[in-house]
Amino acid sequence: MSPLQNKSSDDQLIALQQGDQKALSYFLKKYYPALVHYANSITLNKELSEEIVADSFVRLWDRHDRFFAENSLRSFLYLVTRNASLNHKRNGKSEERRVVDFESLQEEVSSNDFDLLLRSETYHAVLLAMNDLPKRYQYVFHQFYIEGKSYAEIADRLNTSVNNIRIQKMRALILLRKKLPFTTLILLMVRCLMN
Repeated sequence: MSPLQNKSSDDQLIALQQGDQKALSYFLKKYYPALVHYANSITLNKELSEEIVADSFVRLWDRHDRFFAENSLRSFLYLVTRNASLNHKRNGKSEERRVVDFESLQEEVSSNDFDLLLRSETYHAVLLAMNDLPKRYQYVFHQFYIEGKSYAEIADRLNTSVNNIRIQKMRALILLRKKLPFTTLILLMVRCLMN
C-alpha cells in the first residue's frame, strides 16, 4: 500500500489543495461509484453518467485549491454532477424536438434529490463495506442485491445448491451488519424490493 493510501481524508484534502494528482485519484476512487449512480438516476444512461462524473472531477481539479473541508468537496461534486445531468437530460429531449419545461424538470428532480442522494450514499457505503467481505460472499451479495439475480441463477453460475447461496447471502449480511449502520442495510433491502 502506498503512503498516500494510508493518509486520512484530511491529509488527502491538503494534498489535493497542493495540487497532488494522487490525492485527486483518492477522491475519485472514493466518490466515483456513488456519483455515477446518482447521475444515472437522472440521465438513465450509464455511459453518459460516467462522462458527466469524469467532467465533474475535471472541474474539481480546476478548483482543487479552493476546498478546505471534505463536505464542501463532496457537495461540489454532487452539485456539478446534478446540474450536468439535468442539462444533458434537457438537451437530449430538445434534440428530439420535444418541448421541455426546464423549471418543471428541475422541480421534479429537486423533489427527488434527497432520495437520489440517499440512494447514492447508501450504494457507496455498501460498496465500500463489501470490499471487506470474502470474495465468494461479495459475489453472491452483489449478484442478489445489486444485479437482482435469483438464488437459482446464482447457484447455476457457481455450480452449487440454492440453499448454499442462501447461507452465503445470510453470512454476508451478518458481516455487513457489523460494518454498516442498520439503516443503511434497511434502505438497501427496501430499494431491492421496490425494483
